[in-house]
Amino acid sequence: MDGGPGVISVEVIVRDGAGRRIDLAATEVGGLVDLVRARPPDEQAPPGSDLALDVTAFGAARLALEAVEHATRQVAALRIACVSAVADHAQSRDAIASDRVLDELMAQLLVSRRSAQYAHRQAESVRFWPRVWTALANGVIDTTRAAILADAVTDEDGAPRGGYAEECADLTEAGLAYGQEHTARQLERFLRRRLLALGCPERARRRRRALAERGVWVAHDGEGMAELTARLSSEDAERVYTTLRGIALADRNGEVDDDGCRDPVEPLDVWMAAALVDAVLGCGSVWSWPSDTADTTRRPSHGSTGQPVQTVVNVTIPIMSLAGLSDEPGVLNGFGAISADTARRLAGGDARWRHVLTCRTTGALLDVGTLSYRPPAALARHVRLRDGTCRFPGCAVPAAECDLDHLVPFPEGPTAATNLHALCRRHHGLKHEGGWRVDQVEAHGLRWTSPQGATATTWPDDTWTALGATG
Repeated sequence: MDGGPGVISVEVIVRDGAGRRIDLAATEVGGLVDLVRARPPDEQAPPGSDLALDVTAFGAARLALEAVEHATRQVAALRIACVSAVADHAQSRDAIASDRVLDELMAQLLVSRRSAQYAHRQAESVRFWPRVWTALANGVIDTTRAAILADAVTDEDGAPRGGYAEECADLTEAGLAYGQEHTARQLERFLRRRLLALGCPERARRRRRALAERGVWVAHDGEGMAELTARLSSEDAERVYTTLRGIALADRNGEVDDDGCRDPVEPLDVWMAAALVDAVLGCGSVWSWPSDTADTTRRPSHGSTGQPVQTVVNVTIPIMSLAGLSDEPGVLNGFGAISADTARRLAGGDARWRHVLTCRTTGALLDVGTLSYRPPAALARHVRLRDGTCRFPGCAVPAAECDLDHLVPFPEGPTAATNLHALCRRHHGLKHEGGWRVDQVEAHGLRWTSPQGATATTWPDDTWTALGATG
């Protein structure tokens, strides 16, 4: 990057293993893919089968992806600085000035107002925390994690939350370390529970501003499809999502073909889309099945029966908080830590909620073992609450919908919490038939190793253990 005073020019230079410069625009995608998978010229071909060659090619591609991801994060840090520079002409924070900033970003980037709003908010939150911006510029974290981390520790005026300067600085360092080994969603939940444990008050003004940004948007593509996006409060979003998922699961499990057999091929997302349409437009709407068959009006079972589907949203709350004798935070299944007031409000609502009582000092549940293959209800509930989601890296299927897998096959391995983990049906099969190796590490961690040697480690949802340890 170089240029004259006040000007920055950015140039992407790509070189092959021999150091020769590559013209990306003049290179076909297929040729570039082959180049990425090629072994360095000084590397000897490994002895063995073609599989060894494939593994080496995979390693070269993985290293290239890591390099590109690192460069992408650096460019993202520069983009944040540029967005902030464009926005700096509006010194005040009144509505008119904010509108001018968004208008300029919309015109400069040719994006919607919502996209411009997101880019501006992301840039401003990261900008006020140099430690987070530096981590992004060094390629340690990506833009999503940087925005989540900066937003969690920043108040309305860009200062640390509610005078918690020292605590927020410590939380920033903890979040940077945590975010490198966990997904963005797990980082968000980690930060939320730590802030609640510190006693940081909810940011009422930011909450009101966020609620004012609620809305529903539609974006059409060129294939007769569209994306319908909604921005809701967290509690409302979880209730809507859980209800749709419950309807979709009931419909899919109840659908049979002309021979009386179940048809589990279509993904659950397709059934959820159908459930959303019927829930909004009514059960009389036509439901199109995405297949090449002549039958294009197959409908989920609830469309013909009209029977409501009962769903359960787990709200975990300490008994003292439920009684109003303390303000220990609760946990909303699928979302993470919530304030005691929110937990009490949800647990006392008109929906069907299932409360789970926890140890006041540690938040831990007792382990349960059995000599049978199938875990009893109490043990199954414990494992699912502990894991939260499927334990495959990045999978967000709720543990309540997962199989319980014996890490060490039964009967060599016991039917106990230490040997049971939640895996969705797809990743359960992948573990047994896909060539992946799974090893247990400390704190119920699972280290996954792919057939090509890539590794990733997942941990259970440690919300209650963390809250118990810090509260």
